[in-house]
Amino acid sequence: MLVAIPINAQSARPYWIKQTPNQADDYYYRVGVGKGRTEDLAESKAIANLVYESVLAKGIPVDVSQLDSLSNISDIATISHYYKIPINIVCKYTDRYVRSDNMITVFVLAQVSKRASPIPDFKTFDCDTQQEIE
Repeated sequence: MLVAIPINAQSARPYWIKQTPNQADDYYYRVGVGKGRTEDLAESKAIANLVYESVLAKGIPVDVSQLDSLSNISDIATISHYYKIPINIVCKYTDRYVRSDNMITVFVLAQVSKRASPIPDFKTFDCDTQQEIE
C-alpha cells in the first residue's frame, strides 16, 4: 500500500474556521477567506470578503470599488457612502498547503459590530486558546 503525505504538512486548521466563537452583546464573529498568489494579497482579499459579506447580511448598499483598498490594520472600514462598520481583525490563519494552482488561502477571524456606532468594547481574542480574554 502506498500513502502520499504532503511535504508541506502543517498543523490542523483552527476551530474558528468551521465554528465561529459565540457572539457578544455588541458584536459577532465572522470569518473571511481570500486566495492570492502572495500571502498579503490573499489576506487583503479575505478582509475585503469579510467586509462585503458583513454588509450584505445587514442589507447595506456597498461601494465595491472600495473593497480592494481596505487596509489590513484598519479597525473601521468604510463600506458605503453613508455607513461605517466597526470591525476588529483578531486572528489570521494561512493555509500553506501548495495546490496545483499555486494559490495561497488566508482565513481571518474578526469581531463585527452589530451597529454602526458606538464602537463596541471589543474583547481581546487569544488565537491559540480560541477564547476571549476578560
